[in-house]
Amino acid sequence: LLESGPAGGGLATAFFGRLSKQKGGQLLAELADRLPASARFRIFGDGYLGRRIAATQPGEVMCGHVSQGAVTGVLMWARAVAFTSLWPEPGGIVGVDAQLMSVPVAAFDVGAPRYWPAARRFTLGDVEAMAAWLGECEAPAGSRDPEEVASAQAGYWARIGGRGAELLEGFAARGTFAAATANGAPAEIG
Repeated sequence: LLESGPAGGGLATAFFGRLSKQKGGQLLAELADRLPASARFRIFGDGYLGRRIAATQPGEVMCGHVSQGAVTGVLMWARAVAFTSLWPEPGGIVGVDAQLMSVPVAAFDVGAPRYWPAARRFTLGDVEAMAAWLGECEAPAGSRDPEEVASAQAGYWARIGGRGAELLEGFAARGTFAAATANGAPAEIG
């Protein structure tokens, strides 16, 4: 998987997750339709919306459930990741993994993605804007270099540490935490 990419996954825009309404599964067909052909959308997952999505998409778009190891292989080759979750997820493992590997991530501005330092956030449900941005992401020339991935991971954790220090300093000064909003302006929480 790491050397050649999984079948149908190389140089594609990928979605990973449960094909459910909470994960934005009902938006995937529209997202696929709005992406340029060069973005090669691939859906890795299964769930109760799978049959409905498959009915509107070419066969190569639906890739089925993949193991965590296969997710890593796809991310080594992916041009971008669409994180379409509509509920306030507390983590979003695939989104974090993608950022750690320097894969562009598009996510709705809800839950954990609000705090991701390297993701592009969109208004909840704005598939048109998400597709436009994903369509502009450049495909890597080949598999990501493991040394470049390691460097991206170090930079990601440095940004996380810097943001954590900033939040704690703000809390010490004001007694509340400030969270970034979709446009980057601070919003008080706490």
